[in-house]
Amino acid sequence: MGGRGTYAAGNNPPYTYETVGMIEGVKVLSGLGDKHDLPVEAHLSEAYIQLYPDGNFKMLRFFDRLKSRLVRDFLIDKSKVEVYN
Repeated sequence: MGGRGTYAAGNNPPYTYETVGMIEGVKVLSGLGDKHDLPVEAHLSEAYIQLYPDGNFKMLRFFDRLKSRLVRDFLIDKSKVEVYN
């Protein structure tokens, strides 16, 4: 995945995430470099999953199908579960 699907001076921006798998048809992403979160926009997918390095669930983001904006965020913390709207 590139940098928000834009072009910078006519060039593709560097990739900031990579797809490392699929779970139930949803892409599992891993950040590249200093990216430790999931994208805030999605142009082709309705959801993304992120896992902790040990393979446990960390985050799930759902996106609006028509506007590609973030709709709902589920984050599993080691000590609690948080739901953001």
